[in-house]
Amino acid sequence: MSNNEPLRKLTEQEFAIIVRDLSGPLVLYARQLCRDAEDIVQEALLSLQAERVAPAQVRAWLFRVVRHRALNNLRGEGRRRKHETNFGQQQAAWFDSPESLTVEASEAVAALQSLPDEERETIVARLWGGLTLNEVASLTNTSLATAQRRYIRGLERLREVFQVEPITGLNLQKRKL
Repeated sequence: MSNNEPLRKLTEQEFAIIVRDLSGPLVLYARQLCRDAEDIVQEALLSLQAERVAPAQVRAWLFRVVRHRALNNLRGEGRRRKHETNFGQQQAAWFDSPESLTVEASEAVAALQSLPDEERETIVARLWGGLTLNEVASLTNTSLATAQRRYIRGLERLREVFQVEPITGLNLQKRKL
């Protein structure tokens, strides 16, 4: 929705497009935070549909709702975890990956898992979620500089893991992200 449009509820068609375009990135993002990613995303989408007035920035709003719900879910999991006797056997993966994927994909998943939570969250939101660094900063309740620093440092750590040099002539610290 643009800033010039009157405040209104999303149409069914607009909502369907949002579900189609954002469900995958939202689930991927939620998986970085909790086990019940699909449920969290479904709840966030239902919340959007129930809104009497659509948010001005729907994508950023959805990511923020998913983040808050996932973190709440994560806290609940922590409380329940002490009651589970077989937690070690049921440890959830950050990504559900079919066995048919190549070794390179599993290495990429492991590399992403090795990042500090803040850097992983920033990279996933930026690359898979398609959020701008301003939107990532808003989502994570940090400054633009912090979001950019986490993004750049996360990419640097991934390069170290894969022993890949940055593209010649590309200086990420001076590049407008």
